[in-house]
Amino acid sequence: MRILHGTWIPNEETDFIQSGSFYLWVETQLSQKSHTNSQQIHPGHLVKSELIAFLVSNSHYENGYQYF
Repeated sequence: MRILHGTWIPNEETDFIQSGSFYLWVETQLSQKSHTNSQQIHPGHLVKSELIAFLVSNSHYENGYQYF
């Protein structure tokens, strides 16, 4: 099972229109042999290459838009 997370974190400013960043990550169940990597922030999140593969394999294009 994989859980897709996303959150918008605005910059600290008081303007009505705020810039910021959108963060996306995928969490998965840990296997018996938990792999550790310097890129891992959370023990169950996918590393960059696994995240890209997950997004590509679980998305499709329709009328010029990409859907998940």
